[in-house]
Amino acid sequence: MKRDQAVFHMPKEVSFRTDFDFDVKKTTLMKQLVTQKQTSQNGTVTTTFNDYFSKHPLNKRNVNDILTPTGLTLFNREKEETLNFDGTVKTVLIDPDPEPDQTEKFSKWGSQAPKIHKSCVGLSVSNLAKQTLEKLDHQKDRWSTDQEFVEGSLEPFFVDDTKTWKNYTIAKDYLDSFHVLNDGFDIKMKTFNRILYVNYRTRLKTPVKESNDPVNAVWVADGAGNPLANNYRAHVALAGGKGHASGEEDPNGEKPKKDEPKKDEPKKDEPKKDEPKKDEPKKDEPKKDEPKKDEPKKDEPKKDEPKKDEPKKDEPKKDEPKKDEPKK
Repeated sequence: MKRDQAVFHMPKEVSFRTDFDFDVKKTTLMKQLVTQKQTSQNGTVTTTFNDYFSKHPLNKRNVNDILTPTGLTLFNREKEETLNFDGTVKTVLIDPDPEPDQTEKFSKWGSQAPKIHKSCVGLSVSNLAKQTLEKLDHQKDRWSTDQEFVEGSLEPFFVDDTKTWKNYTIAKDYLDSFHVLNDGFDIKMKTFNRILYVNYRTRLKTPVKESNDPVNAVWVADGAGNPLANNYRAHVALAGGKGHASGEEDPNGEKPKKDEPKKDEPKKDEPKKDEPKKDEPKKDEPKKDEPKKDEPKKDEPKKDEPKKDEPKKDEPKKDEPKKDEPKK
């Protein structure tokens, strides 16, 4: 069955990194499906309706929350930008990037990978002060059970500036050890004195719309055992959506009567067209107890058949001498 659809266009500054879909259900109990949403990386949200609103046409509400990252590179920071949401115009202002805190020992964050919607990117940074760290026990990284490590994705690298990533250098030669576990990994680095980033990927074990936001916990210490991070928590906000809808029935609307037969459908116990009524003999069929045509009535002798106790033709009567037989 073809369903009604509506297409909403997002401004390019907030287009989706990945395609995803979600269900919108009735506000009460959140069980009855009302609409289905499908987003696309080209910036559209397509809503497919079922017959709920046609049956509940009054006071209709359809509320949706959609989470999507913004394309910050398309904005001019510290300058107001106008966004057009299919005719609804909003003005926004993007704050400038904060200056790095040179006293910060460790930081970590994550994001959903572009295009590969079940893949998450983890990125950490340490040693912003560019101290000389010997045998950094970096890092004990643990993640929630719905993730698994993407083999070959580990990439440690050095930079001299966190804004420009000046002098970006792969740091695999500084790896002392690296071990992947079921729920994370352990990594140790040799002595270094630059800003260190550690980049890697995990993969969700379940579909995005059935997953919770992935969480990572990190412990980092220097070679002397001094903690740089202790159970540092970072989570990935998955692109997705949720919503609820409601409506009311029209009390004046036409409703089919109960047990009313459909058009051209015979009523209950009423014979169909050209069908004889109940207990009525069919056409050309004799009525009950009525002899068939050319059939003698009950107890009526057949044609040319002598009546009961009547001698047959040419048969002498009882006690009458037969022909040519002398009388007694």
